[in-house]
Amino acid sequence: MAQIIAFSGHRFPSTEKLGESEMLGFLSFLKQKLHIFFSTESAGKYHLSNIAGFVCGGQIGFDLAAQQFAIEVGLPLHICLPYSYDLFTERWDSNKFRQILLQHMDYATDITIVDAEPYYKTKYGLPVGQYHVSKLQWRNQYMIDNSDATVFYLNPASQKGGTYNALRYCKKVGKPWQNIYTEYKP
Repeated sequence: MAQIIAFSGHRFPSTEKLGESEMLGFLSFLKQKLHIFFSTESAGKYHLSNIAGFVCGGQIGFDLAAQQFAIEVGLPLHICLPYSYDLFTERWDSNKFRQILLQHMDYATDITIVDAEPYYKTKYGLPVGQYHVSKLQWRNQYMIDNSDATVFYLNPASQKGGTYNALRYCKKVGKPWQNIYTEYKP
């Protein structure tokens, strides 16, 4: 049976933000890792021939690389944003990455604005369309709940942050996962 794979990973290769050109290099590195991971025989159930589509969170870093990978291999892409595109990207330093996300959204077969989903509106009672840090975690939980497995790019030394919380949630609900982290050295 073909699987839906979610992605969750670091925005930056370290605690320091990168400039636009360095970030593009990091995205290229991540896409190459994904191509290798999903195309080798050792990928097993994660081989591209066993994948029906991907669920991604739209964030700068691993999410954008995973979305571009989905486009390059021609598989369906479901993008999940925690709240509206404008609110989600308003703190981004780079218009280039906003444009990349818009291009990915044009390709996507489905787009979900998680804070507008009835389950989250009624369970947590936060206003739709307003920033709240919890909504980033809701987005991650939504992606895990709506996929068969999750591929992470998570530094094993990291014990905090959204990607780490997503891995904890994945384990809590018993979903399969794989971490493809290797240190990035530009």
